[in-house]
Amino acid sequence: MQTAWDAGSGLNAFARKHVQLIEERSKGRIKINFRTGGEIVQSFETWDATGKGIIDVGHACNCYTGTKSFASQLFCSAPSSASCIGKYLWNIEGGGLEMLRELMAKTYNVRVFASVPIVSETFLYSRKPISSVDELKKLKVRSAGIRGGVFKQAGVSVVSLPGGEIVPSLEKGVIDGAEYSDFWADSAMGLADVSKYIYFTKFPMGGHLYLFINIDKWNKLPSDLKEVVESASLDAAAYNITQEVLNNLPAWKKAKEKGLKISMLPDKVEEHLDAAAKAYYKEQRAKDPVFNKILTSIEEFNAKYDEFEPIAASSVLRTGC
Repeated sequence: MQTAWDAGSGLNAFARKHVQLIEERSKGRIKINFRTGGEIVQSFETWDATGKGIIDVGHACNCYTGTKSFASQLFCSAPSSASCIGKYLWNIEGGGLEMLRELMAKTYNVRVFASVPIVSETFLYSRKPISSVDELKKLKVRSAGIRGGVFKQAGVSVVSLPGGEIVPSLEKGVIDGAEYSDFWADSAMGLADVSKYIYFTKFPMGGHLYLFINIDKWNKLPSDLKEVVESASLDAAAYNITQEVLNNLPAWKKAKEKGLKISMLPDKVEEHLDAAAKAYYKEQRAKDPVFNKILTSIEEFNAKYDEFEPIAASSVLRTGC
């Protein structure tokens, strides 16, 4: 197995937990030799390498599958689409995972499992303040997947870099800002150490990471071990979403104590990016029926869930009676 995550990324801890659950519940009948991004193939090649049998198991996000299936990128971080909890529920109970499995089986020859819902996705690490749309447009940022497309639609210069190249590129001023994953996992890579401003957004853009197995290897597993992997994967996603929250609380506190400025994007900037996302989706829907089908499914699930989420979040986040 190889992940798509640089050795310094906290995302490997979530992948390891997923693997641990599979190994423990198989009672030693499944053993997974764990490697991090770049040890066997380049991080961006993790999906391809798994499908081709170079490795048996991968762990990555769909920001890296756009070359073969543009629409599949909606299953990861997509601005103004679905919240993290919404996307997680849509995956598990709303038919999302079934759609992704069908798509990835055809394009990458892999069987996909939900693994890590990204609760606190950082919108942007920046060396420069963003107080206006004009300042946003002057930035050169590292981005990938749908978010990279939305940035471009919004007039931002975008470059694609693997995780291990982000920090040195920020340090040298090659890029002004970057997005990668959640704050805790990114902090382990040093992203917060080379940034002055950490921006989040009020608009939903839930990301999700997946574990995937070469289909030929999957088909050779006996039915009881397939059930083990399925069950362990459901529990891995539930465990990881909890740890996402708990890990980020002290990470945010530590960053604030060091003087980092953590804030939401200014309203005008958020509105500009939201409008860019909607325009981008409209263009993609018109030319890609698969994209339209997936986004429609997300929207239909959101229509049931959106009214409930703020009520639930309010009751959870407030203390006292």
